[in-house]
Amino acid sequence: MTIQFLTDATTRLRLDQKYADLEVHCEDQIFRVHRAVVCSASPVMAAQCDGGPKHDGVTTISDHDVDARAMNRMLQYMYTGTYSLDAAATMSTARQSEQSAAQSLATLEKSQPGSLKETLLAHAQMSNIATTYEMPELDTFAQERFGAVTGIWTSLDPEEMIELATEVYSCSWRQTRDMREFVLGMTQENAGEYLNDYGFIESIIKDKRLSEYAMGILASLAVRNEEAPQLKEQHSSEELHTHQQEIAVLKKDLAAALEAKQQHASDELHARQQEIVGLKMELAAALEVQEQHCRVDLQARQQESSHEISELKKDLAAALLTNVTITNEQQTKDKLHHTLVEQLKCNVRRLEKKLGEAIPDTSDARTKTATAMVRQIYEGRMDAFKETTEAQLQKYRVELTGLKNTLNQATSYLAKAHTELKDLKAIRDAPKTPSADLEKQIRLLQSQLKNRDEQLKSALSAPEATFTQLRHQLATAKYDALEERYDVNQLRAEKGFLAQELSHSKHLTTIQEAVVQQLLEINLIATCRHDQCEAHGDVFIYTLERCGPNGYMARCVDCRTRHWGNDHGTI
Repeated sequence: MTIQFLTDATTRLRLDQKYADLEVHCEDQIFRVHRAVVCSASPVMAAQCDGGPKHDGVTTISDHDVDARAMNRMLQYMYTGTYSLDAAATMSTARQSEQSAAQSLATLEKSQPGSLKETLLAHAQMSNIATTYEMPELDTFAQERFGAVTGIWTSLDPEEMIELATEVYSCSWRQTRDMREFVLGMTQENAGEYLNDYGFIESIIKDKRLSEYAMGILASLAVRNEEAPQLKEQHSSEELHTHQQEIAVLKKDLAAALEAKQQHASDELHARQQEIVGLKMELAAALEVQEQHCRVDLQARQQESSHEISELKKDLAAALLTNVTITNEQQTKDKLHHTLVEQLKCNVRRLEKKLGEAIPDTSDARTKTATAMVRQIYEGRMDAFKETTEAQLQKYRVELTGLKNTLNQATSYLAKAHTELKDLKAIRDAPKTPSADLEKQIRLLQSQLKNRDEQLKSALSAPEATFTQLRHQLATAKYDALEERYDVNQLRAEKGFLAQELSHSKHLTTIQEAVVQQLLEINLIATCRHDQCEAHGDVFIYTLERCGPNGYMARCVDCRTRHWGNDHGTI
């Protein structure tokens, strides 16, 4: 609670420029800060403040040898205990830097903007400025963040490496030991790229600040060239043994996987068979239910058709009976009409006869007149009778036409009923076969079983292909071991060529030439000079150590005996 309160207090103090009593001039920027915070963090800054000029209660100090961005980050650290690499971050963004300080260094570095060279160079600058202003805590923090970056990035361009090495080697070895080890380690990992770059070689030779860097590269290359054969041979044997172990483990895993796959396949096949049996039972049940439904439907349709047929038969019998009745009535009426006509004719003849008997002496005119009158009466009655008879006949004809239409309709219904009855009988007499959908399901299940059998066969043939692949990997490993032996011989040839090139170089100083000559002479030592050394007579394996300000010596790894380049008895 107290630390958080103090942090918030310093943050508010920094953000409020009103109470700033110190101005730091760096390049073309001016930082307004508070002496109480800055001077308590750096004794060098406190000494500059004590002797600096004052104007209106504000002390002014200047330092134009330091990069303004580095000065900004140092002032951030004084207030918050951390700093940001963002070029846009100023003293007003310290609260965000304070929050990011709670994160892990790896997470913090991943979240920082900029390239690998800019990141490493910024942390190296912070370490150097911490040394200048006597701030060991900032130096430790900068080197920790430098180390966190090395766990994320692995390579730089030759020009970027020269710039980083210049910054790292500008301070003493004791202060930048970890950063120097990282720079040398990265140089060794990318030696092929760096040493084949003419600008890189020229820079480390001409720049006096990089003389220790150049000596470190030569020393590391000399040690690596001596250790390369044994290490590569050991690496090859270890890699071969590892491959053999991996092959054995793969065989075991393959056998177990094969057994598990076979068991799984058999279980799956059994489950499929059970599923097929269940589907067959369901299919039989469905067929039985469908057959029952068809029977019930057929019976219902037969009953309905029988009922309709009986109704149609009744209607047809009634229509036929009505037709017979109408026909009989028509015949009766025709007979009655004929009888009436005959009676009228008889009556007319009888009247004519009586009339002739009653008036025998009348003249022919009176006879004709009477006859005409009788005929007129008869014809009038006949016309009226004909009209009545024609109306009744027309009515009977309309009724007869309707009965004929009804009879035709009943006949068509009866034919349709007979057709449906034949269809139902055909359905009833048809053989019991499954429907098309059920047959399709059965064919689908059979196809799935066939595919499953093919998958099982391919799974059983897979181990043989895996063993073939393992044999190919073993052959590849053996070929890689042969290539590594060839690389050892090539490295020895490159060592001799490097020694020849260094011996002909005209750009080395007198001290550098002496150191190079000394390293070359140490590299020519064949065996340890101690007679009781266990490795006497074998290849001389040594570690390179500093001896004096400008010299090196070789110490035997087995007996720790020291050797110098002028030990002529051992060359």
